[in-house]
Amino acid sequence: MKISAECIPCLLSRVLYEVDLSELDEDMKHKALSISLEELNKYFKKDKPTYEISTEVHRSVYDIFDTNDPYSRKKKLGNNIARSILPKIKNMVEEANDPLKMSILASIVSNSLDFGVKGHQIEDKNLSKKLVNEIKKGELEIDDVTCIKNTLEKSKKIGYILDNCGEVIFDSIVLDQIKKIANTTILLFVRGEPIFNDVTYSDVREMEIKEKVDEVIPIGERSVGVHPKYMHADAKKSLVSCDFIISKGMANYESLSEQSYPKVAYVLKAKCEPVANSLNVKKGDNVALFSEN
Repeated sequence: MKISAECIPCLLSRVLYEVDLSELDEDMKHKALSISLEELNKYFKKDKPTYEISTEVHRSVYDIFDTNDPYSRKKKLGNNIARSILPKIKNMVEEANDPLKMSILASIVSNSLDFGVKGHQIEDKNLSKKLVNEIKKGELEIDDVTCIKNTLEKSKKIGYILDNCGEVIFDSIVLDQIKKIANTTILLFVRGEPIFNDVTYSDVREMEIKEKVDEVIPIGERSVGVHPKYMHADAKKSLVSCDFIISKGMANYESLSEQSYPKVAYVLKAKCEPVANSLNVKKGDNVALFSEN
């Protein structure tokens, strides 16, 4: 996905959000914002992918923070919200006519547990109830679940790229369903270093989800999405070895859609206008898109 002018407010809004999270004094806030604008000016080119520009901007800002993970408290909040409704969602999946589709829908809806996206507010005391109701509706604007299921059944090795804390709780349900329909090796890819409220290697070590896969692989250095420049060589080799990749969330979609992997399922909620436009859906729509090169 290429950068557009409408991406800039989203990018700078997120910088402001994480600067506030980091509780910097006014001088350091000014420094962080100044550096982010300098990096944006340096890398903003018409044909550059959004994730490349966003990565450089956020890497520069994170270098100023006193903490390595400004979203740490938000991550815990997202996980706690997800765990509070997990029993209900498990029952809904078990009772569904298509358990795989219901588990995927739950993981997409829980992609709402993302903090700092411009125009996407989630800190609501009724959020748990809203999430359950949206999952019950079962609406996918792009529904390629049948293609995804058929591809899973034929794949010997699957790469599953995690996105946010919170939604990772429901990704574990998707993995349960995958294991029921496919005799396959599952590689779980996570961030090597904190970025936004994405799941890192240290985060996932404390979660049950690690027991559901064959290997957990940190992607690399701090970056937005899957950035070839900042990927570890071993992670790149492992990802290339997969027959099929399930990519969770917007940043992974923005980055992987600019690269050449044979079969990818993009599973996400379109939480901002640029991503929604690139997928020809409306902001807020749920997407399970199968792509084959």
